[in-house]
Amino acid sequence: MKYRKLGNTGLIVSEVALGSMQFGGKMNMGHLGQQETTRMVQLALDRGINFIDTADVYSLGESETLLGNALKGIREEIVLATKVRLLDRGIQALHPLHHVSCPWVKTSIGVALPA
Repeated sequence: MKYRKLGNTGLIVSEVALGSMQFGGKMNMGHLGQQETTRMVQLALDRGINFIDTADVYSLGESETLLGNALKGIREEIVLATKVRLLDRGIQALHPLHHVSCPWVKTSIGVALPA
């Protein structure tokens, strides 16, 4: 596996990331349950992938729950990326960054990636 620096963060991430949209069954994406999710995460780690992408909208939050369970005891080994949703779709069409603030970003991250 090849690795790169992630911007100016000091983090070193694999060039290949594992996406988690397929974890969970609440949307029409992949319908992977806990056993399959854990297996996929372990396979990725075994192959040197240390960068995992997630979002609180994947499978209506179920994806992050399954991913959190799969990462128990190994969370510190990976770099976990998530996204922040904007608050109001009507206003966002006119002013996309109108509702993006530090408090909102911190709230979104806290929900998606609890300590």
